[in-house]
Amino acid sequence: MIDSSFWKGRKVFMTGYTGFKGSWLSLWLNHLGAEVTGYALSPPTVPSIFDVAEVGQSLQNHINGDIRDLVAITKSIQDVEPAVLAPAASVKLKAAVISIAFVDFPSAAIY
Repeated sequence: MIDSSFWKGRKVFMTGYTGFKGSWLSLWLNHLGAEVTGYALSPPTVPSIFDVAEVGQSLQNHINGDIRDLVAITKSIQDVEPAVLAPAASVKLKAAVISIAFVDFPSAAIY
């Protein structure tokens, strides 16, 4: 059983709130009384659950940003001073980058 009193008024910093899982989690946390600040890129699809479910209206604050920008996300987290960090963002890697990492990995490191 979820204790909604834990979430009531608690500051949550969520990455990836414009995606499918992040949108649902944002709505759920808002329903439990959390003050959710979202940090993400624009919704990844049209239509998106973020737009259709009007997730942005349930957020305390939303910040358009990329989790790969370490300086910007660090500043945002420091500004919000959250009690909870909720990572729902993902970074898509290109197959070429992954294959290069495997090819260049020294076999001696396996031993």
